Amino acid sequence: MIYLFTWNSSYLIERKVKAWKKAFLEKFWDFNVLHLRDLSVISQNFLQENLLSGPFLWDKKLIILEDFFKKWKSKKDDESIWDEEDENETNMNEFFLENLWKIPENNIVVLTSTNILKTSKIYKFIREFGKIEEFDIKDNYDLKNNLEKIYTDLVDSRALDLIISYKAWDIYKIINEIDKLLIINDKISYEIVEKYVIPEMEQNIFPIIDDFLNLKKKDFFEKLDIILQRNNYFQFYWSFLSNLRFYVYVFKLKSDWYSNHKILADLNLWNRGFLLEKNFKVSIQNLFSTYEKLVNLDLKMKSWDFVWSNESDLVFEFDKVLLEYFWQN
Repeated sequence: MIYLFTWNSSYLIERKVKAWKKAFLEKFWDFNVLHLRDLSVISQNFLQENLLSGPFLWDKKLIILEDFFKKWKSKKDDESIWDEEDENETNMNEFFLENLWKIPENNIVVLTSTNILKTSKIYKFIREFGKIEEFDIKDNYDLKNNLEKIYTDLVDSRALDLIISYKAWDIYKIINEIDKLLIINDKISYEIVEKYVIPEMEQNIFPIIDDFLNLKKKDFFEKLDIILQRNNYFQFYWSFLSNLRFYVYVFKLKSDWYSNHKILADLNLWNRGFLLEKNFKVSIQNLFSTYEKLVNLDLKMKSWDFVWSNESDLVFEFDKVLLEYFWQN
């Protein structure tokens, strides 16, 4: 039987594969498991032989081919042949279409892919003669729904919302944090997450920029101290600068009387569209002037114009720009 695990969540696909492999190994001999993670280093002859040969001493054989649909290096008779890019999909389709229908009934073949084309011949073949399972996370609701299925009754709903936001909707980081917390907690509450989970830089950067643009000096430096407990100054500086850039662009286009719709489209803001509705206390002149000074710090670092070109040097220069910025307002 042929199975395809596909769509956009590599984590959920990996989890499903591990569960199947674990269940198979508990019942059958591991000699009848073939798990290939990189087809680019496998010859077609080797792959064909394993797909078409039956199980050894047992009545089942499991073959797992990860990310099988990506561009791959074709190997025939142990001679490496790099296919031209526009021929890659054709050759790969031809190989699998030629062999999948010959697979013995006792062989279970699991194919995984996050980039398979639904218009491809191989996808249509599996849809007709095999089984396809889609692992799709469309939005934040889908993400939470899948996590609730994984951690049934182990994580409070509000706690899950908080940890998702703290880890910037990255399922790998979320799972890692939850698993660590469950080592010493039977159930994870909102208070536990708040106390022990450190927000990602992405989650800290927007509130501190809000304080910066609203001239909340005390709040700004308090948040900066918290961020620097877990991140170095270089990380903060580059994240702060790259995110502040969007605010500067929005300020500039608004001052030139661009419509919100045009700004949204021209800057490709996507989830930063909320910037269009925000008003801040900083003057345009002060923002532009300070942003230029911050960019110049990056230029100085790259041109070795700092005295020592290390973190303490950046701290000194950056703090000067910040203090001047807040003093001017």
